[in-house]
Amino acid sequence: MNGLPRVVTIAWCLTDASARGPARRLSHAAITAAAIEVADDQGLGAVTMARVAQRLGFTTMALYRYVSTKAELLLLMADAAVALPDLKVERGEGASGLRRWADAVRDAHRAHPWLAEVPRASTSAMMPNSARMTDLALRALDGLPLTAPEKLATVLALSGLAAFYADVERSMAAEPTEAIDPDALAPFVGALAASCPDVAALTASGEFVNTTGADDSWVEQQYAFSVAALLAGLPSAAE
Repeated sequence: MNGLPRVVTIAWCLTDASARGPARRLSHAAITAAAIEVADDQGLGAVTMARVAQRLGFTTMALYRYVSTKAELLLLMADAAVALPDLKVERGEGASGLRRWADAVRDAHRAHPWLAEVPRASTSAMMPNSARMTDLALRALDGLPLTAPEKLATVLALSGLAAFYADVERSMAAEPTEAIDPDALAPFVGALAASCPDVAALTASGEFVNTTGADDSWVEQQYAFSVAALLAGLPSAAE
């Protein structure tokens, strides 16, 4: 049986992983913050040990005394990016607390678009901020007649929605589409009707294709409905 992953022991301060070597002026927090700056400015692909070291004014080898691999660094970055220090959730609060929780998760993804690119694994869930974030959601779910796997599934589904809509919002802002003349849609609707009748009806209603131009409220409306629909499916404490 293996021990705890090294990055988990670092994040929880269960070991002094920086004891080796002379570069004591560095810290895991400083390295992580510098890497996040690079990712925020240039994207996750720009994050390399050499570039982070250069930003800090150290050699790449000095970083390796603190962070063994880039994968380890990515986990530290992702965990720092999902810190929710100001979010308060009451025990058993239910839907209202979970909605605020989802909003906070979405805000984290808005602030750090690269978050969605970091691979998720069981190690991620063991990191401090990720664990605290999950703990807040579980606090809101306390008292509901859900099994442990069902509670976890709820947390993951809600987190996934928040991340997804942050990505949709970002994509629409990056490549805004011009409004399409509703009259020009008729041939398209006709072509859809034979094989995709329900999509054709949705398109004819004006909900599937943009006929009004840029509208930031559309994503917000979709997000709000999706979260509300998920939360409406949760059983009440009385059930």
